[in-house]
Amino acid sequence: MDAADKKRILYELGDIPESVYDELVVILIDETLKQVVKINEAINGSRPDEILRIVHSIKGSAGNLRIARIQEAAKAIETEIKEMLKSEGGMRDTLKFAGLLEDMKAAAEKERKERA
Repeated sequence: MDAADKKRILYELGDIPESVYDELVVILIDETLKQVVKINEAINGSRPDEILRIVHSIKGSAGNLRIARIQEAAKAIETEIKEMLKSEGGMRDTLKFAGLLEDMKAAAEKERKERA
């Protein structure tokens, strides 16, 4: 993210100090990586409602902070779960979810690396 983008985001968020924004982004990244474990457990335990709750929260937080990479990864998981529940009513392709989950983890790790 370049300086102009960051300035725009800080303005959109009510002119919060850059240090506050940076701290919130670090918290989001850390929490996303922690939640990956819980999502994986929910996938293995066929608990789609728990997955939806977690990824919806991540998606919202990432959206609020304008971290599109994480937001889009969480949205992909959320969309897949919702579609699966509409069509079948149960967990079906855990390998697909594992791949989507890995995408979200990679997005968080890439954000962390770029901000280091």
